[in-house]
Amino acid sequence: AFGSEEQKSRFLPRMAGGELIGCFGLTEADGGSDPASMKTKAEAVANGYKLNGAKYWITNSPISDLAGGWAQPG
Repeated sequence: AFGSEEQKSRFLPRMAGGELIGCFGLTEADGGSDPASMKTKAEAVANGYKLNGAKYWITNSPISDLAGGWAQPG
């Protein structure tokens, strides 16, 4: 549902084939894994987004090739 067509064709087949490992950050200290209580913000800037917040317990993060994160509009 998200990402450009170029990103999807570049990364998804390699992830599905086990060539790339991904992770995502959702859990926060005060809200656990409840997105409704998330405090991390994503602010649009000139070349993308600026993220402000902290995530915890991101499985595979030490070995990941790609990372995604959840954030509220800032």
